[in-house]
Amino acid sequence: MQSKLKKRKHDGNMPSGLGKPIDLVMAIGLVWGHLNARQFEEASLLAKGCLHVWPEEPNLTLMFFYAEDRVSAPEGDTDVPFSGILDTNLTVNNPAWSTDPVPGMRTLLKTMMAVSLHLEEGDREELEAAIELVEKAVQMRLRLQQMRRSEAGPLLIKPATRELT
Repeated sequence: MQSKLKKRKHDGNMPSGLGKPIDLVMAIGLVWGHLNARQFEEASLLAKGCLHVWPEEPNLTLMFFYAEDRVSAPEGDTDVPFSGILDTNLTVNNPAWSTDPVPGMRTLLKTMMAVSLHLEEGDREELEAAIELVEKAVQMRLRLQQMRRSEAGPLLIKPATRELT
């Protein structure tokens, strides 16, 4: 896999406040979320696709190998926790799990699509699978936001009153 991957420079994505570009922080947060939800196949697919964009990112590499190990583990095999060995992007404070992660997730999608366009057609499959997972996460977050707004009840908006002159 390493021979097909090229190192990507970041091109001025919005800063995340965590020392990494927001798209990378989102990628790490989404993979971590799948691992915490014990969705190891999804975590593996997403991490593998993200490694096409950031081949030397240690968090993605560790999570990819952990997810692969869990996918191939026999039934009933207990997990080996990896909390504490990865950096601070792997907490609930990651912007992927904050109140409005959609802009950051959209930035991640744009980055992944841009890299995908530069890959040979046969090499795009892994990244396209990861893009689909991120798009599902965006749709789920948008639906969650919509549900929260509907629970809050209708907004009472007073019509503006202007004097006509």
